[in-house]
Amino acid sequence: MLSELKTVKGAAPIHDEKTGLTYNVLFKRDELVESRIEGEEFRKIDDIITLEEALTRVQEKKLKAIELKNRIINEEKKVCIEKLRLEVKGLRGQEDQELLDDGFLDVLQGKVSEVWVGYGEDKET
Repeated sequence: MLSELKTVKGAAPIHDEKTGLTYNVLFKRDELVESRIEGEEFRKIDDIITLEEALTRVQEKKLKAIELKNRIINEEKKVCIEKLRLEVKGLRGQEDQELLDDGFLDVLQGKVSEVWVGYGEDKET
């Protein structure tokens, strides 16, 4: 609220006892008058922008968490596959021979199109 000092004109009745007459006398006085009411107004667009920024931050954190989870799962899969390879080698008695790489680990890393080009075609070994 904003108040200003303004000059206000007014009239006051004055009674003269000698003559018995009543006169209206004009006067000016300075008075504190409320001129404007100011309040904090928030626009809806500001609230929406604030919420969108917060949502973006949360989405970015969720995306990073999902990527981390997938990396951990891929590492666990690699370890499991290598463990199974070693078990198969042990059962077959193939200590020195390397198993044929079918590109499965590369597929887990997202290199499908590069690794499995021509898969299923007859290859000479």
